[in-house]
Order: sequence, then C-alpha cells, then structure tokens
Amino acid sequence: MSSEETLFPLGAGVFVKGKLASVDKVIMNVGKGVAVEKDVSGAQELVNEQIKSLEGVFTQMNAEMQDIVSQVQVAQMDMMGQQE
Repeated sequence: MSSEETLFPLGAGVFVKGKLASVDKVIMNVGKGVAVEKDVSGAQELVNEQIKSLEGVFTQMNAEMQDIVSQVQVAQMDMMGQQE
C-alpha cells in the first residue's frame, strides 16, 4: 500500500483499500445521525470539546458513585448494628 492509500472500514472487520481524495476536510458524526464536513482544525476543536464534556461526565459519575458507596457503607453498618 502506498502512502496515498489507506484502509476504509466497511463494518464487521471488513476493510477496503482506497486513496484519499483530500486531507483538508473531514466528515464527522455530530450526533443523532447527523454528519458535517469540517476542516481539520475545526474537527480537532470539536473533538477537544467532546473530550472536555466527557471528562465532566466522568467526574460527575465518579462523585455520584462515591456517594452511593458511602450510602451502602452506612446501610451495612446499620444492618450490622441491628443484628447484634
């Protein structure tokens, strides 16, 4: 495969060789089945925004998980106290 060629995924582990027509623009999924054409820097900005958003969700979920763990620990201590 030359440097102009790449593999394009078709799905289920199936790829086809092809040549890139352009490396200046990309088409990316922005959600709900909508794809838009963006220049590379615009695509990078959008991906960075998505990463920040996901990091926020991760932080929030981690905090909620810690709250749940604390509640379970309190419940376990209550149950052990009632068994005595």
